[in-house]
Amino acid sequence: MLPSERPRVLYLDGLRGVAILLVVFFHSYSRWPRLHPFGDRFMTAPILSDGWIGVQLFFMISGFVIALSLRGSQDFRGFIFRRWLRLFPAMLILSFVNYGGSFLFPHRPLGLPSLRDLLPGLTFLEPEFWALLIGKPRPILELSFWTL
Repeated sequence: MLPSERPRVLYLDGLRGVAILLVVFFHSYSRWPRLHPFGDRFMTAPILSDGWIGVQLFFMISGFVIALSLRGSQDFRGFIFRRWLRLFPAMLILSFVNYGGSFLFPHRPLGLPSLRDLLPGLTFLEPEFWALLIGKPRPILELSFWTL
């Protein structure tokens, strides 16, 4: 069966959407409560305060789907290469959008990023690896792209 012919598991797509919404709601209120008209008044609502559960749910779903895809694959190297080929163009674009956009908000807690801060997102390697390798305490641009 070709990859495009594989049936989708629709209930997992729905759960993935719920996980994404939980994370978006959590981040939009927990990081910038002063920008909202009601401040942090609603942060006790479970849909806002428990948004971290969306990350756990998303990782669990992704692990299952990746294992399912790998099981149907003919070879591991081909699977990894196809996954990289599918994800890298978006990662490249989003990394540079994120980098450029960071200069619109110059008052960042960890300061403005350097070009080195693009490395975790472009290589899919954990930021701490790059921090040890290049001697910078912690990349400050994007800390979660490597999880893809």
